[in-house]
Amino acid sequence: MALTFHYKAGEAQSRAAEHYFGLVANELIGAGLGDLDAQHLMITQEHEPPMPLRLWAHSDPTLETLGALAPWIRQVHADLHDLGTLHTRPSLVAPLVHGWMAPCLEERTFFAELLDSSHPFTPEEDNVLSVGVIGGETVLLSARDVMFVKLAQHQYGLAIASQGSYLIEEVRGSDRTHGARA
Repeated sequence: MALTFHYKAGEAQSRAAEHYFGLVANELIGAGLGDLDAQHLMITQEHEPPMPLRLWAHSDPTLETLGALAPWIRQVHADLHDLGTLHTRPSLVAPLVHGWMAPCLEERTFFAELLDSSHPFTPEEDNVLSVGVIGGETVLLSARDVMFVKLAQHQYGLAIASQGSYLIEEVRGSDRTHGARA
């Protein structure tokens, strides 16, 4: 899959894009994930800190599913954290976006919130990452300073606080990744 990146720099641009992307994300999540049941999970894996997760899904996740989901969520969280703290260019963003757009967990549909581990599942809890996947396609990734959302068929948005935003388009019939600045 080839992608074209259109970048607009600036703090005001990032705020405007984040606002618009948030509206699109709310519509996507409401339409695609509205009838799912929530579960509170504390995922523990060897050599990793506990992962407090609120997961909405059609059915209870299997241990195999959680075993695949946890490292993916950890990686996405690290990616978004890095994007929010580093000055990025399309050449740095492209590999991350390709990874996020790869089919996820056998075409499952779910919404997950990674919670701050200091006080999960309490009135003081804090969400550090939101993930929306519909039919195996990542349609939403949202952290404090970064938001990635599917805007339309073959079109995605990425807003990075204080830096700017990207319009990302899938280009059919090409194997190259293009970067463009607006």
